[in-house]
Amino acid sequence: MTPATHETASPPATTEFADLLASPAQRRLDALHGALAQLPAAPLHYTHRFTPGLYLRQLDLLKNTLVISQIHRTEHPLILLAGEISVWTEETGVKRLRAPQILITKPGTRRAIFHHTDTTVLTCHATDKTDPQAIEQEICYDHQPGRVVPELDPNIIQELTL
Repeated sequence: MTPATHETASPPATTEFADLLASPAQRRLDALHGALAQLPAAPLHYTHRFTPGLYLRQLDLLKNTLVISQIHRTEHPLILLAGEISVWTEETGVKRLRAPQILITKPGTRRAIFHHTDTTVLTCHATDKTDPQAIEQEICYDHQPGRVVPELDPNIIQELTL
């Protein structure tokens, strides 16, 4: 049986992508990202799994780690398998979540995630590709790369809502 070909969302027009970054909240997130870039980055531990037409990316993060995601092109699930996090998005503000949880990432989503405990998350992506870097280019916009910073104060994520 031949796997089905999966189409990904095409990038929006340049003005639409610029609009994603123009909001005051996104500008605050960019400023936080810039400040965090001055700190040492935490190591990332990915586990990549592939089945016909599907890519699974598992990320294990340590307690007190802050992640600023890239901007997503595609709709896909994000599954919190273990741990407790605070997640900020422009649409929802800050929400504290404890595993197990399933979130749906919509195109244009960008998150700041503080990991209160050691955490494992899994994302699932429809694709026939098997190169994780090529897949990342397919599912994320080329903006500032995601940033992972270790050992921060858990209250830092609340600053995004001010």
